[in-house]
Amino acid sequence: MADDDDNIGGYNSDVDGWVQVSSSIYPGIGLGAPYSSQGGAQNGFSIRYLLDYDENNWWLWVQGGGQGEWIGYYPAWLFFGAPGESLFSTLGAVAEWVGFWGEVYSALPNPNQSTTQMGSGHKAEAGWTHACFQKNLLIQPAGSNTLVNQNGSASAEDPKKYDIQTHMNSGGSWGSYFYAGGS
Repeated sequence: MADDDDNIGGYNSDVDGWVQVSSSIYPGIGLGAPYSSQGGAQNGFSIRYLLDYDENNWWLWVQGGGQGEWIGYYPAWLFFGAPGESLFSTLGAVAEWVGFWGEVYSALPNPNQSTTQMGSGHKAEAGWTHACFQKNLLIQPAGSNTLVNQNGSASAEDPKKYDIQTHMNSGGSWGSYFYAGGS
């Protein structure tokens, strides 16, 4: 997709593309207790994306504390185009990477002036039980039926406020993972 501001393909119903199916879990929701505590118990949730090969929709699955559920999907037209549309203007023609990230919200007119913290507010170097983290970052390469560890790089939009520390292909039970945080 050529424009970042084309209002297509966002991660929630604020833009065209996302199709919500769950009535209880949606992108942007707080998943609630039990929360992790800085320096103490850590609680998390799992997410997965799956390509439905029958209809070519990308589904999102979320598991908090219970069984988990498919909450919605990105429709095939985002990747393959609507009938008569050029395939060169869709995600399927130009997508080249997979991203894992953290995000903070700011209602300020200039979001770059935010003092919102990511996670506990500690930077990535604080590590386990202090900084936020994502673990077992797996991808399925095109033409493969196997999940492999993500082996990417990292960047922070404002490294003075937020940072990230990667551990790709760690060899441990967390596989590829990262710590992130700051305020």
